[in-house]
Amino acid sequence: MEGGTRGIRLSDGRWLTYDECGDPDGDPLLFFHGGNGSRFERHPDDEIAARAGVRLITMDRPGHGGSDFARRSFVDGAEDAVELADALAIERLAIAGWSGGTPFVLACAHQLPARVTRALVSGTLAPVQGTEFTRAMPWHARMIIGLCRTSPSLVYPLFAARQRRRSKNLDAFLEGSARHSAPQDQELLLREDLRPMFLASFREGIRTGVAGAAWGALLNARPWGFDLGDIQTPVHIWQGADDRQTPLAYARLLRDLIPGASLREFPGEGHLLLLDHWQEMLEWGRETLHSES
Repeated sequence: MEGGTRGIRLSDGRWLTYDECGDPDGDPLLFFHGGNGSRFERHPDDEIAARAGVRLITMDRPGHGGSDFARRSFVDGAEDAVELADALAIERLAIAGWSGGTPFVLACAHQLPARVTRALVSGTLAPVQGTEFTRAMPWHARMIIGLCRTSPSLVYPLFAARQRRRSKNLDAFLEGSARHSAPQDQELLLREDLRPMFLASFREGIRTGVAGAAWGALLNARPWGFDLGDIQTPVHIWQGADDRQTPLAYARLLRDLIPGASLREFPGEGHLLLLDHWQEMLEWGRETLHSES
């Protein structure tokens, strides 16, 4: 199956855009992109999914790429995932995601225990209010979190201004992001085979504006709307010990809050570790219809 953009009309009239790649008869895995990203945010070699026997589905979250914007909560996002799975005739599936996509993954795990067999999050956030967890983040990330909590009306103008500035030179934006990242992330962001993917994902993610990204930031900074302690779906957390975007403390907190959750720490790796472990993640997802190991 070759990657290609598709879409469905949701029950409330919104359009949801997604891609499929890999093995059309393989075990289904739904992947959630991060903030400012899109359905293109995946390893560019789709043959990896085909060889792994995985039917990989990546969707644009509301307000990203081709998906219509709406003020949807994380719990609402689980309803969108159900409609997409129904449209694709998928009864049970695994879900994974990173960074700003991880609360959506966990909301699906919480809301859909009969549909979601297992969930994996990486570079994850956590629903915390205290500065003891954010002080290790870059200054701009701390600034956005603080703004979301104290002056939410300023968040959209800030994101819009950043979009205008970044869009003038996406290559310079990517190189600037690399300078503020962990060494392993620097290598991944600028790697010849991955760099075009990052640029295409960001370009597509903000093609219709930044409402989706701004709304996601506001959601992340608030209570998430569901109790992590009630999650019954097996949750796996993969976290780079050198992640400078979302500190390891977040992952350890999630492990403690989610019953039975497992945490795998990757020494020397950063926020983008899934790209270095893409085949391993897909093989994890391939077990979606099989017994949990």
